[in-house]
Order: sequence, then C-alpha cells, then structure tokens
Amino acid sequence: MYETMLGTREGRPPLLPAQAIKELYQQGRAQQLDLGLVEKMVRCLGIYPVGSLIELNTGERGIVIAVNPGKALQPVVHILWNQTHQRYAMPVTVDLAAPDADAPLRTIHRGLDPTVEGYDFAIYFAESHGS
Repeated sequence: MYETMLGTREGRPPLLPAQAIKELYQQGRAQQLDLGLVEKMVRCLGIYPVGSLIELNTGERGIVIAVNPGKALQPVVHILWNQTHQRYAMPVTVDLAAPDADAPLRTIHRGLDPTVEGYDFAIYFAESHGS
C-alpha cells in the first residue's frame, strides 16, 4: 500500500513519503489496517524516509540520508541549501538525534515535494556519486 501511495493511483497525484505514512497510520488507528504492523514500518522507515526532501526550522533544506531507529523525527540529513535556498558548496551532514553543542538546534519543520520546489534529485545524486 505504501509503494502504491507514492505513485500515481486512480488518477490522483502521488503522496510524499511522510503523507503516505500519515495516511497508513490513520488507517491503522481506524482499524482498517493492523496498527502494530504500521508502527513497525514507521520504526523502519521513519516519518521522513531516506530520500525525503525536508525543510528545517532554520530555513535550510536538505535530503534525509539515514533514519535513526527509535527517533522517527530525528534522521540524519544532508543540508544542501541555506535559508535563502542557495546551494551550499559542500553539503552539511547533520544527525538531528545527536546535534553538535556549538551548532543551532535543528528540527524538521516540514516535508517538501521536490517537483513543486523545482529540485532535481537526479542531478544531486549524479554529482554526489561522481556519475
């Protein structure tokens, strides 16, 4: 169901990963799905799965690169854009579950749709992997 929600379904646009997880959780709470299984999936994927585009409370934007088990709202993030959406020369890697004492406290403000925001992740991944 999760994979189906991420694709175009019955003419509806695809959901963002965080939206799909929220919908599955709501279905679990309504006893339409096994809530225990949904919760296990959330523990594995996190609220913001790897590859999710997010905006931080600082205004910076980045991509989730790893999930911290048991800390669904605190993944590891590659921060790629500053508060004015200018690309950093080098990504800043931040573990939201283990912030540096001298860095600003960062939290996820919201998930973003890369298509709506105009970000092409194919270019980012090609650049970051030397392709």
